[in-house]
Amino acid sequence: MGKVTIISGPPFSGKTAHIISEISKLNPFDYTFIGSQGESVKSIASYAAQKIGSINRSAFKTIDQFAVSLVRSQTNLVFADRSLKIVILSSVIEDMATRNLNMPEELKMEAGMISHKSTVEKLLSLIDDIKTYMKEGEFSNPENFRDAFIEGVMTRFKEKMDSMKLFDTYDAYRLVAEGKVKASGKNLFIDGFYDFTPVVGEFFKAVISSFESTYITVTTGEIFEFGSATIMDAVKDLNPIVIKKEFSGN
Repeated sequence: MGKVTIISGPPFSGKTAHIISEISKLNPFDYTFIGSQGESVKSIASYAAQKIGSINRSAFKTIDQFAVSLVRSQTNLVFADRSLKIVILSSVIEDMATRNLNMPEELKMEAGMISHKSTVEKLLSLIDDIKTYMKEGEFSNPENFRDAFIEGVMTRFKEKMDSMKLFDTYDAYRLVAEGKVKASGKNLFIDGFYDFTPVVGEFFKAVISSFESTYITVTTGEIFEFGSATIMDAVKDLNPIVIKKEFSGN
């Protein structure tokens, strides 16, 4: 297990600048930078280029890009983007409504009412949120009819994806978290996250453990308290060193 350093502080306290300073000491091919959103990652890469001069642009990735690239490089699975997932989910719902799947009649009727593309898109967003923001197995044993329907759709949707050897970003996080796909490297920098969802926390535990050195920024302050706690909880067993920053703006 490598060294883990937390750089904590309120907004505009120089946390990202500290990250760039550490990157400037390294060989351009000895580090990986993971950010939360694409525009943020592009902005930080440009900032690093201004400060350092020579950087490895391909080392700057969003969490989705990083996770998906790991799975693609180590498995024969194919990535399913949102458009493809909508097509597959639509076929699952159609099967539930029209085929004899030994389902209660109420669930068949519910599936029959969900056929419009916009409704399927909303259902997919709900399923993605459940997988992302709830812990593994937390949505099992539903207590009401509507939840039973959603749980049934999720089960069949996953079976369909697996049968077609497809994966999405959530699956990528889970495969890495479970050790079925491995990350490796020397220096890891994680910046721009205000919180870790349950699956992201498990994902980063596995990733951080495979790097020799890791730096993570954590934003502090009353409105960030819950989010920062999820990040600290994910790395608490890794014995992190904490560097505290103070507000440095006007």
